[in-house]
Amino acid sequence: AWPYLGLIGGGIYVYFGGRGILTRLEMQRRGFRIGTRENVRVGFTALAIWTIAGLITIAAAIAELA
Repeated sequence: AWPYLGLIGGGIYVYFGGRGILTRLEMQRRGFRIGTRENVRVGFTALAIWTIAGLITIAAAIAELA
């Protein structure tokens, strides 16, 4: 049953990671101050790692189902 849960959980990780990155990019584009340059970089890095972890989980689940 883990591949199905992996697909769902991985999708959630990809969604929230991508949503976080796109939201922060849009806020920067509109001129909102969302933190220091260092803090924004750390946030983007964490969200990118989160998204990559979701993609790896999805790939592992698909490989198990195939």
